[in-house]
Amino acid sequence: MLVLGATPYYRQALDEALVKPFNASQSDYELIIGVSSVGDNDVRVALMGGGGPDLVYASGPLMLPSLARAGNLAPLDTYAKAESWVERLQAPSCERMSDGHLYCLHCRKRPMACFITRRF
Repeated sequence: MLVLGATPYYRQALDEALVKPFNASQSDYELIIGVSSVGDNDVRVALMGGGGPDLVYASGPLMLPSLARAGNLAPLDTYAKAESWVERLQAPSCERMSDGHLYCLHCRKRPMACFITRRF
């Protein structure tokens, strides 16, 4: 997972709240959080080239349409239905793209986005 622009305090909170519990709960996957202050463009370029992280917590959803059209993102529709996201989360958190699929969740009231890349 890549988080853009996280402070040291926020990185520590992510480690305590996400990384340690997730890694302790199973042994199939290892959650590693990388932090970048370089910006969304480098992430977009890496994903368009077939690389980059599996999960991205980005500064906003602006890069999503081009990544979705190129097939670089995994639709979250199956997860959303299984976990009742639309019913449980506020409507803007589950907005669908023009192709009818859900590719990201808006993580805050500010424009932030979390999405899963196709490689995951």
